[in-house]
Amino acid sequence: MFKFVKHHSFAALRYPEFRSYILARFLFIMVLTMQATLISWKVFEITKDPFSIGLIGLVEFVPAVIMAIYSGYIIDRTDKKKIASPQHCREHVSNHLVYLHHE
Repeated sequence: MFKFVKHHSFAALRYPEFRSYILARFLFIMVLTMQATLISWKVFEITKDPFSIGLIGLVEFVPAVIMAIYSGYIIDRTDKKKIASPQHCREHVSNHLVYLHHE
């Protein structure tokens, strides 16, 4: 009655571009997680107040929710590379500024 399609679960990994994308995505998420942890740690080290860490979470969450309303519309109407490339550059610069400030 039902025909189940047999396919290889990791068939997409046969493509080198997809493997590169998955690796880059994994590393990017790992860097973002490390950055968030280090910023929280530094703020707690300075303030000694756990409430400050909660405020960091709030400051990250509120703009994300507000921007989510408009970002879908903007992304659909523009070239993704024109949006992503400057954002990655800004992220890179901000990471270096945090690092230099830490020294």
